[in-house]
This record gives sequence, structure tokens and C-alpha cells, in this order.
Amino acid sequence: MNPLLHYLYNCNKKKIWAIYVGFITISLILLFNFMGSAKHMTPTKQDIILVLFILLFSITVFSISLIVILSFRRMLKNSMIRYTAIPTKKYICANLLFFTIMFILLSVIALGFVHFFSLDIYGKNTNGEFQRAIQYFYKFGLLHHFFSIFLLIIDLTNFLASVYFIIVIIKLFKVNSVLNKVLFFFFFVILGWAQFSITEFLQKIDKHAFYTKSIRLMDKNGFFETSFYFNEGSSISYVCFTLLSTVLFIFITSYIIDKKLEV
Repeated sequence: MNPLLHYLYNCNKKKIWAIYVGFITISLILLFNFMGSAKHMTPTKQDIILVLFILLFSITVFSISLIVILSFRRMLKNSMIRYTAIPTKKYICANLLFFTIMFILLSVIALGFVHFFSLDIYGKNTNGEFQRAIQYFYKFGLLHHFFSIFLLIIDLTNFLASVYFIIVIIKLFKVNSVLNKVLFFFFFVILGWAQFSITEFLQKIDKHAFYTKSIRLMDKNGFFETSFYFNEGSSISYVCFTLLSTVLFIFITSYIIDKKLEV
């Protein structure tokens, strides 16, 4: 696994450094602007800066996801597995682990900036909606923040595994690039609808199956209640289903590559 991680890093080194340096630089500009002008800036303008920071974080996560998706497509196109005798499941898991490491690093850096944003607005009678939200969620503490990162990793790796699965399914049809995009959108919507329906069903079960005293990370209905994770329907059954579907996507994708595509 370690050589594969080194390979993925070396192939995307310039992009990775550009993404992290860009994120830190723009975040510093926003932070200095926020702190330096806090006394003279209206709550609306301060909220705009916080919204830009959240948008920047989202774009950076998308960029990291795009790197690992393109790495997977490159592997299929260049028949890397055939020539290096790397097990397909191992390569897919390395790809997801590589994303996980990058996302954790990005999240820790982002939490550092959130800390300074919070320090700057503590104790002030501000009316900005996002300022109050930052104050509220940051007070949950480090345990909640790291648990939020853990839940986000589960969701994002499941998303990536489903994208890998769709890419491989479409490759079986051997269609042109235009139809490729249409099929990708079609399968993505169908798969997303199926997963959404199952999670909705699990939520209804959880509401009746769970009734406990509210604990530190969970409410009385069994749903997770943490800081920077906003899926209100997330529960133990949801996490188990997401992990199971991720494993199934990995196994089915690797089977298709090995047996059908013969990459």
C-alpha cells in the first residue's frame, strides 16, 4: 500500500501543493481581512467573508476528489494494473486512502482557521447569522470536530467508490465521450436516488427503533448530533449501510475490471 501512496503523490505532487498553498494563502487573506477590519465591518460583510471561507473549503475538497477520480481514470486508460500486477482492490483502496489522508490534512488546517475566526468573534454582540453559527458549532469541542471529520470521510469515500463503480460500468459499453457523459449523469442520478431512498427508510426505522437518553454524540432518537456535520439523518444504521455499500462498490468494481475489462 505504501508504494502506491508514493506513486499517487508523485503523479499529483504539483497539483496537491498548488491546492494546499492556494487554500492556505486565500484563507490567510480572508482571516487578516476579517480580523483587521472586524471593528469597522458590518455583520453582513463579516458573514460574506465566512461564506467565502466555507465556499473555498468546499471547492478545495472538490479539487482533491477530482485528483483521485482522474488518477483512477488514468489507471484504467493506461492499463496500469495489467503491467504492474497490482490487485485492483488494493489500488482502489490506496486511492481512497490517499484521498482520506489529504482530506484529514485539509480539515485540520481548516479547523485552525475556524479557531481564529472564532477567537475574533468571541464575546462580541454580533448579529451575523454565520458568525453565530461558527460560535455555536466551534463550542462543541475537538471530540465533535474530529468525529465530524470521520463522518465526512465515510460519506466522501462512499461517493468516490460509487463514482469509480459508475466509470467502470460505462466503460463496458464502449461509447463515445458525449454519450459517456450522458450515461454517467443517468447512472449517477439512479444510484443517488437508490441510496437516498434506502437512507430515508433507515431514518424511519431509527426513529422507532431508538429511544435513548441524549448522549454526547447522539440525540435521544439515535441520530448523530455533532459540530460541522450537517446530515441530520445520520445514525449508526446509516453509517453501517454507507460502509457496507462502499465495500460492495469496491468489490464489484474490482471484479468488473479484472474479469470483464481485463485492464
